[in-house]
Amino acid sequence: MEPSSERSLPEKIFKMAGLDLGELPVASKENAGAKCENEEDLEEDLGPEWRELMKHPFFAKEVPPLDEMTPEWEALVALKYDQNEPVDLAMTYKQDGNMYFKVKKYRSAIDHYSEGIKQRCGDLNLNCVLYCNRAMCHWYLKNYRSCLKDCLFARKFKHDHMKAIIKGAQSWNALKIPRECVKWCDEGLKIDPKNETLLELRSQAEQLKKVVDKDRRKELAKQKKREKEENDLVEAIKERGVKFEEFGRISDTKLHHLDSRHPGGGRVFLDSDGVLNWPVMFVYPEFNDTDFIQAFNENSRFVDHMEAMFGPDACPPPWDLKRQYTPQTVEIYFEDRTEKKCYQVDQTLTLKCVLQNEKLAVASGTPSFYILRKDSNFAKDFLQKYS
Repeated sequence: MEPSSERSLPEKIFKMAGLDLGELPVASKENAGAKCENEEDLEEDLGPEWRELMKHPFFAKEVPPLDEMTPEWEALVALKYDQNEPVDLAMTYKQDGNMYFKVKKYRSAIDHYSEGIKQRCGDLNLNCVLYCNRAMCHWYLKNYRSCLKDCLFARKFKHDHMKAIIKGAQSWNALKIPRECVKWCDEGLKIDPKNETLLELRSQAEQLKKVVDKDRRKELAKQKKREKEENDLVEAIKERGVKFEEFGRISDTKLHHLDSRHPGGGRVFLDSDGVLNWPVMFVYPEFNDTDFIQAFNENSRFVDHMEAMFGPDACPPPWDLKRQYTPQTVEIYFEDRTEKKCYQVDQTLTLKCVLQNEKLAVASGTPSFYILRKDSNFAKDFLQKYS
């Protein structure tokens, strides 16, 4: 008898997929009894054509997420959702959402519950369940605010829905708002006075409430302390008559201008002795370099800083290995940007005295000074620009 020309079912399927059975490995006596240890080995043996075939709905073991579906999957899903009644559609989406929820694919479940909600069906109970189920997904994803929001919507459709009440109360607790948790628990206990979950949750909320209240009192105390420090700082700056380039004399509404814009940070502060400490910038225009002092005590003299920076015991900067910059050879200037002039600083004065000069205005919360080498050609050229 001649062999039948009719193709077998596997041959038809492979033909539809554009594959040839002859391309697949042929079993032999040597490997007839061999088995792949796992599916990965099988896929590796059969090649990329097999993996592509496994994406087809006919062979797939699970439904892919909505945003990853192939055209074949989209066509198959369209058949399932080809219904006219919003209630039927919403129910179908709910059932699929439940399927994803059971296998802990919460984001896919949220997508299906959301599609069910979009149907705006007239079944109040079904709408309540859709919102409540989506809230459960958000809970497991730790999206507590979204969970609470869905519980609120669920209760709009059915105010006494116990699952929505419990999950909403748990969300309030997770958000560290125990007062609302207690309120929701009490509403649920009116419906079911012996509900153990609500009773335990209410007890936890009462304990959390004590902790939250204690933390709030601590935060209020810290806030009052910060406000007092800010007020004392403003008064100290006002008393010294320091001017600022951005707004002139200081006021309570200008405190944010005191923050230094230097990468090193820093901000003027009032220490426990009532002394201001300023972030100060020394600029070396000859070498395009700077030094930043985070806390320059207002009672310190400039000459003392120059001695610490350029004295015989100090390590010279890399651009002054010949030690041309010394306490005796340097001069200090500040710039009046309004008049476009430079004024020399008496190094024997303290920072406090210099900042009280009517010509000096602090910019960006940081007093800045030029450091030049006395009588050098660069210094003469630099100062000539301001004459």
